[in-house]
Parts: sequence; C-alpha cells; structure tokens
Amino acid sequence: MDNGAVRVRLLGRFEVEGIAERDLGSRKGRSLLKVLAIAGGAPVSVDRIAEVLWGDDPPARPADQVGVLVSRLRGVLGPERITRSDAGYALAMDRVDVTELGDLAAAASRARAEGRTGAARAAATAALAIARGQLLPDEEGDWIEVERAAVAATITSLRRVAVEMAEGDGDHVSATALAEQALVADPYDEVVLRSLMRAHLAAGRPASALAAYARVRSRLAEDLGVPPTRETEALHGVALSAADGDGVSPAAPVR
Repeated sequence: MDNGAVRVRLLGRFEVEGIAERDLGSRKGRSLLKVLAIAGGAPVSVDRIAEVLWGDDPPARPADQVGVLVSRLRGVLGPERITRSDAGYALAMDRVDVTELGDLAAAASRARAEGRTGAARAAATAALAIARGQLLPDEEGDWIEVERAAVAATITSLRRVAVEMAEGDGDHVSATALAEQALVADPYDEVVLRSLMRAHLAAGRPASALAAYARVRSRLAEDLGVPPTRETEALHGVALSAADGDGVSPAAPVR
C-alpha cells in the first residue's frame, strides 16, 4: 500500500509534504531521494547514485548500500514509490516543483511562438510563482551545480517571457515591475533591461529609462568589465532623444 501522496519541493528548500525531514533517514538517504526527485520519475542508475553519494570514495559494494537506503525510504514513502529496473531506481511522485516549472516553461514558450500572448503570460506567471529560490541550496558538488544552472536558465527565460508579454499587452506598469524584479535576480540581463527601458519610454518616462540604463551599465563595468551591447546602446540613444524632446517615438522597435 502507498502511504499517501508524495509531493516534493526542491526550489528554495527540500521538503516532502507531510513528512518531517528527520523521518527521511540519514543525510545520504535524503540525498538519494533528492537525486531521484530531480530526475522527475526517470530511472537513475546505481552508478550515478553512488557517484553523488560517495564521490571518489565509494564503499566496497555500493549497490548493496544503495539498496539499504532505498529500503529505508520505501518504509517511509511506501513500497511502490521507489521502483527498480535495469536502468536504475525511479521515484513515483504526485508532484515535484521542478517538473511543474519545466512544464509551465514549455507551455509559455509554445504559446509565445504561436502568438498567444495571454496564454504565454499566464504560464510564465504561474511558473515564476513556483520558483521560490535556488535549487536545493543546501547541496554542494558538481552534480547539483549542473542541475542548478539548468533550472536557473529556465527561470531567466521565464522572466523574459513574462516581461515581454506584459510589454506586448501594453501593460507598462506590470512590465516595469516584472523587469525590475528580474534585474534584482540578474542585474546583468540586458534583454530585460531593454524591455524595462521600452516600458518606461512607452509610458513617457525617458528619464526612468535612462536611469535604468545607467544602473545596469555601471554594474556591467564594475563587476564584469564590459560595456552594454550595441542593441542596448541603440535604445539608449532613443531614450536620450526622447528626453531631449526630439519627437522620437517612445515605442521605437529597438530590441
């Protein structure tokens, strides 16, 4: 029998809903569960699990040790929740936030490509509500850094879609707020900066567009030692002209 629904949170912190962390066993047992959860139901080989759990210093019989850890987790989650096949172990979950994030990101991308602005914006907004922090911030090692970078790239893409769709809807207030939030998370994202500048320009606020440009340009110079891209500089020129009252269209299509 199953012990109940298994809902896993990996973003911001690790949590299995309704189960105290101490009940999930040792640190290695919890790490095993995290590896299986990140896989989203796909099987993970014993060799991969051993690599994550023990690195370059595995026990004499890692498959047996993994089997012991799995047995303990089955006692907590339910015997049918972790299955074994020739490909490895797989975790059956009712919900995992990282998988939901990826599904919503894919839906947002499809809707955007099809020109369905409202659907793209709704999917991106729902996805960003799930993105409540870094992937497994308490874990270290190459294995999690790769996964973490992939999730971070997905979140960056979602932020850009959300800003772009708000901009496309003519919702300059939301576009501005979303862009500012995105730049807090990634102060070097010039794609978002340009969206923010365009939103300010469309709302008749060239001074705000110039201030946003100056802030990001300073961070780029001080932290990375690079100037803004040509696209950003071109939009900066549009903002300067608008601030000087030269009659430049605030919605100039510079991207």
